[in-house]
Amino acid sequence: MLKKEQIEQYIKELRVSNIKFDSQLGDEVFKNTKEVNPVLQKIKVLGFIVLSFFDFLILKFVLFIPKYRNKKIVYTTPRFTTTVNGVVEDRILKPLFIDHILFINHSLENRIQRINNQKVYNIGGVVKVLSFFRKESALTMRNFYAYQKVNKWLLNKLVGKEIYFILYYDLNSLSIILSDYRNHLKLIEVQHGSMINYFPYLKKAPLKIIDVFYVKNQPTIDFLKENACEGYDCEYRLIPYPAHNRALKPGKHILYASTVELNGIHPEFLKFLNNYKNDR
Repeated sequence: MLKKEQIEQYIKELRVSNIKFDSQLGDEVFKNTKEVNPVLQKIKVLGFIVLSFFDFLILKFVLFIPKYRNKKIVYTTPRFTTTVNGVVEDRILKPLFIDHILFINHSLENRIQRINNQKVYNIGGVVKVLSFFRKESALTMRNFYAYQKVNKWLLNKLVGKEIYFILYYDLNSLSIILSDYRNHLKLIEVQHGSMINYFPYLKKAPLKIIDVFYVKNQPTIDFLKENACEGYDCEYRLIPYPAHNRALKPGKHILYASTVELNGIHPEFLKFLNNYKNDR
């Protein structure tokens, strides 16, 4: 395990550049950009915190029950879901499994009630409160240590448990990877985007970050071995996507690729499409 100074330096290095999913771009997509009554906003935050404490206590209890303890534990946030006919669905792990899951939403801002019609346990409000009592000057590190405390309460006794991440470099995932119980768990990341060659994965990790990577192709495996995972004996598996019959249809086609994972199409690209539609 890294020393505290090494942990804080590693997190600082990961959070330079423009990839700051936790504190900036990630959940900002789901926030209401309209002006909100400050009193109503405070009530909303308080409600979020209270419900998070209820979820945390229920989750702590159900993890003692074999029926629930044997479920797959998946950490997620709203940006990795999509809504289909009014039902919130996971959009990353479907090729691997769709049920028998304990979904944990670690967003600090947005609550999720159900994913795939399965109960979601929200811990963000608990992290918010614990972060308030931390002494670190930087909010990032206060949140990191708060996540670490919450996750230790949940995972410390789950020896050999498989834990699924959608990205390893958010503060929640790092709080588990850089914990003193990390070696008791089997940490698994499922590739969430079409490309993986961006900043966090370019940097060689100071320790084994993930035990098993589910990726989309062999070049991604080669990239990880030569960068973030260089020198570490990680396992790599291809995501078993179902086969599709593809056909090119006549008409105009726009190729679109976002470098950031959002809940659907990037808002700026939607603006472009709307303008294009009006010009036709």
